[in-house]
Amino acid sequence: MPKAKDIYNFIDSIAPFDTALDGDNVGLLVGDKNAKISKVGVCLDITEDAVKYAVENSIDLIVSHHPVIFGGLKSVTADSVVYMMIKNGITAICAHTNMDCAKGGVNDCLCDMLSLTDVKPMADSTVIGKPPIARVGTLKTALSTADFAEHVKASLNASGVKFCGDNSVKTVAVCGGSGADLMLDAISLKADAFVTSEIKQHQWLMAKSLGITVVDAGHFFTENVITAPLCELIKNEFDNLEVVMIPQSAPYNEL
Repeated sequence: MPKAKDIYNFIDSIAPFDTALDGDNVGLLVGDKNAKISKVGVCLDITEDAVKYAVENSIDLIVSHHPVIFGGLKSVTADSVVYMMIKNGITAICAHTNMDCAKGGVNDCLCDMLSLTDVKPMADSTVIGKPPIARVGTLKTALSTADFAEHVKASLNASGVKFCGDNSVKTVAVCGGSGADLMLDAISLKADAFVTSEIKQHQWLMAKSLGITVVDAGHFFTENVITAPLCELIKNEFDNLEVVMIPQSAPYNEL
């Protein structure tokens, strides 16, 4: 039976924790590194529902993308997720921006889902000394802006997308999650389109003025692409360890 530190070390080998962006909070965030682990649950966010699912299904380690502790934690009360985890003996390992930039991580998986080929890292001009997070790749067949937006929606099984543009799309840049600040980097590489989420009004206006197609597919849908592959990677590494996906959906609805 592996220990939490064994799973930590494996994740560190595929997405080194020291590659996380400054200010991020990654690694073993709840629990004991020497805790023996019999069942792992993988998810995007460690929510109250995720912890309840873990308790009901005898999961003793949750591996998530988003950190369960981020920023200043000022209290741990009985109704908090961290308290629930400690009370039920559940450990948490969180791999955030280190998994975004990793080979085979979030953005490579996003490219796979969008059927992009010739995928390469896209340098971030705002970050020095860390591996590139975003990626740029090529569609097999050029698409119109509207058809490309539909392709993104269908490929990610997204509930909806926002988009702008009126050009032919062949070269595509992607950044799962909040990557709109990388739009100019995408344009500098002559990308026809940029897929990300949480785009602000001034960024939509900039995209329209610069003539690039932009698709906002939502934070959840652009990053949840990592959960199934990560589940399989852990399962394949630890033969006798049960690994499951904790079911989650986007925390919002769209009409």
